[in-house]
Amino acid sequence: MHSRLLNQQLKLMAVVSSKLRKRMYTRKRNEYCIQTTVLSTPSTRVRLDVQYLDKNYISVYLDTEILSPYVLGTAKAYLNYRWVDEQTIEFSEELTGIVQFVRTTSLEDNLVKFKESPITADYVDTNNTQMLHIIQEILVVTFAARAYT
Repeated sequence: MHSRLLNQQLKLMAVVSSKLRKRMYTRKRNEYCIQTTVLSTPSTRVRLDVQYLDKNYISVYLDTEILSPYVLGTAKAYLNYRWVDEQTIEFSEELTGIVQFVRTTSLEDNLVKFKESPITADYVDTNNTQMLHIIQEILVVTFAARAYT
């Protein structure tokens, strides 16, 4: 089910990318779990406004091609990025195009395990935020599926 949701998110990104490619200015479109930024001028940094609980839940795309964090010795160094802080990524060189952040919160791994942890306000907040993020991601895919029909 998780891979089906990701595939539907990728289809939505392709539609959004084709529509945004027609505009040649920097613009952000935020949903709860997808952010699209059009880089009309060369840039090395992009700010992430989507909320997340773990950086591993964020995928970064450039013109629908998934990017990976800096990995030494890779052939396509220009596709790599690094986290500058909690809300900013930096590319290894200046890029133009459509950058998309897609949050995909883990369905299998609960960040808080109440059997192993005391019940505190912080743990309840983290658990509720994780569930809220998952629901937001499902709703985006549902609305995208309705748009296709």
